[in-house]
Amino acid sequence: MSEPLRIAEDSYCVLQRSEQVNTAVIFVHGFGGHPLRTWLQFPVLATELSYLFPWWSECDLYFWRYPSTRQRILMTSQNLRNFIQQIYPNPNAAIFPRSKGMPERHYSKLLLVGHSQGAVVVRHAVISAVHERATMAATAGSGSPAIGEYTADWLLSAQIRLFAPALAGGSPSGLLGFFLQFQLTSAVVQPYLASLPGYNDMQPSNLLFQQLRSDTTSAARTNIHIRALRARVLYGESDNVVHPGAYPDDFIEPTEPDRGHTDICKPTERYMRPLSFVRYDDSGTS
Repeated sequence: MSEPLRIAEDSYCVLQRSEQVNTAVIFVHGFGGHPLRTWLQFPVLATELSYLFPWWSECDLYFWRYPSTRQRILMTSQNLRNFIQQIYPNPNAAIFPRSKGMPERHYSKLLLVGHSQGAVVVRHAVISAVHERATMAATAGSGSPAIGEYTADWLLSAQIRLFAPALAGGSPSGLLGFFLQFQLTSAVVQPYLASLPGYNDMQPSNLLFQQLRSDTTSAARTNIHIRALRARVLYGESDNVVHPGAYPDDFIEPTEPDRGHTDICKPTERYMRPLSFVRYDDSGTS
């Protein structure tokens, strides 16, 4: 793999030199996160440990950046959909620096990976694509069309991997403690946080969480062929920042011992679970 390359929207990508690439993996950070620091060591270890995790040689990695504290989740999810359209199935050369160029690609597999608030953004993007597809089908009067007939289907073909998803909102004290890692005093931070749309959207009382859970669960049971409606979910035992909130039809992995909210998604040579967790499942079970 090459070094992270800065692309449009202040996001990054790490491209394989292999001609066998068939998968785009798009990483979405959480509240107050960074597109690279959130996923620290992913690009490096995916290459160094390829003898243990050979599927990474078939993946290009994209690390999307968005204003997580200043933007509403509703708007962010739409922007994520727009970004994915720039990547999948054929990357738009216009988002890459002209001096670097972009190898010709045609992806056949898409993985969306979210952490914390980013997981909520991913799930909202998916359910909005489901609603768009249903509206288009009703307008066309075609009942239940096959996958591939509408532009929303590029997203619905994705597989979803979620680290510490904030699907039931965040713990106010936990979010405050998380943010205080980067600030000086709570007296300054608390009023500031209250003014941030992203922070307000993360409160458990936000009706978005209830609606998203209800809509996704209903859609998953009505559209059993849409794999993007079922996510693989991984939490750490020491997470006190978000409330656990996987959906009934999700695949919940065993909780990681001695892992908290910020390190659950950061692989190391001694903690390789993230590298095995983020994998496209060809068996059709997720």
